[in-house]
Formats: sequence, C-alpha cells, structure tokens
Amino acid sequence: FCSGTTLRDTNVCEGIRVGDEVQFEVTLEATHCVDRRDFVLRIGPSGLDETLIVNVKVLCDCECEQEDRIVENAEECHGGDMVCGVCRCKGGNVGRYCECNRPGMSTAALNEKCKRTNESAICEGRGVCNCGRCECNPRQNPEEQISGEFCECDNFNCPRHDRKICAEHGECNCGQCICAPGWTVRYRFIKQSIIVSNVQDEHVSAQLAKTLVCLPMEKFAMGRVNVFADVVDALMAQMATDTLVPSAKFVQLVIIL
Repeated sequence: FCSGTTLRDTNVCEGIRVGDEVQFEVTLEATHCVDRRDFVLRIGPSGLDETLIVNVKVLCDCECEQEDRIVENAEECHGGDMVCGVCRCKGGNVGRYCECNRPGMSTAALNEKCKRTNESAICEGRGVCNCGRCECNPRQNPEEQISGEFCECDNFNCPRHDRKICAEHGECNCGQCICAPGWTVRYRFIKQSIIVSNVQDEHVSAQLAKTLVCLPMEKFAMGRVNVFADVVDALMAQMATDTLVPSAKFVQLVIIL
C-alpha cells in the first residue's frame, strides 16, 4: 500500500517522504520441488540498511511419497499402488480401493450415483457407496434392517403404540405401518383424540401415513361429527406443527370410543 493509494501489484512507491508508512504484501509459491528445502529471504527498501529476514521452508512431498516407500501393485488396492496409506489406481479402475472397473469415471462421479438428491448424503449417511451402488450398514439388532436403493428405508422407524412398533400388529415398511389382517384400522392421535381421514392430497397423505399405527376395527366408529370450536383450534394447531395445510379435502372425522 503506497501512501494514499490502494493495494496494487508493484514493488515501487513514488513520492515517499519522511514519516510516511508503506505496506507490502509478499506471496511465495513453490512451483516445483527442489533439492534445497531451506531458504533465507531478505526484503527491504533500496538504499536503506534495514531489511526483513524471512526464513522459508519448502514443503514439497511427504516422506511416504518417496519411491522407496510406495507399495506397488498392493493387494488391498486391487493392483493399484499404495501411497501414504491411500490407493492410487491404475488402468481405469476407480474407487477407494480401486475396486471398481469403470473406465472414464471418477470416484466422485460414482459417489454421486449413491445420492438420492444432489443435497443428500451418500447413501443417506446409512451405508457405503460401492461402485455406484449403496450397501446399507448392518444394525446391532439383527431384526432391524436398513434397505432401499439409497438406504432411505428401514423397519424400525415407524409410529409406536404403547412403545410397540405398529402396536405389534403390522410390519414397519419405510416409515409406514402395514397392518396385519384384522388390524387394518390406521389412526392418528391429535388433540382431543380426534383424527382426520379420507385425505386425498398426495403430499398430505404421505405425511399422515407416517403417524399411523394398527388397532382393531371394533375400537372405532366412523361418521360425521360436530366438533366444538376449541377442539377445531387444537386440531388446526397440531396440523400446523406438522407442516400440514388445512384443506377442504379433510372431509371426515373419526372419534376413538
């Protein structure tokens, strides 16, 4: 920064007088590896004895990258080389361990195939991407399974009744209860034990389905009912909490007996 100016690419400042302050920014870059690694640089104005001494150490390659430390044709790298603990693939193979024969593709491109959306985590964070396909992680409980093309489904994240998944009268399938025969009623608790059914909107239906469990038919009576204003308010408040939009498509109410 020359006096009264902004930063510019130069090594000369004109019209400097006693008492003026000048600032220089210097950037050093090693463009290639050299045998000598330690340097001493002196930076200062011409005509003055004062200088800034800069000790520079060039960081080029790691010791593990030296030729005598590279493991060629490593077994764990499927014929690739092991360099600093990382596989360096050959012959069109890609992947963390060079296990994928996908000429012309990169590991990053294969990982993208394991994402449900551009913003999703690889295999929803619940699996590993193997050559562009998700392999879902096993669970400690052998009865719990993660599934789906992107490991987006499981059989243990479903609504519970009395702490039992799907009231123990159905199967949990990708977040929804599939009821066993004779246990076909699906219900949703909202305030005052009132629930909504006959929803036609697909988005809303999908949201409601995630809260449905299985109870026997004889516990319910169907029909249109009149509801007090405070109950309606409670219903709407609960719907708003679940990001559901009240709609005229909610045409029927169910009351638990």
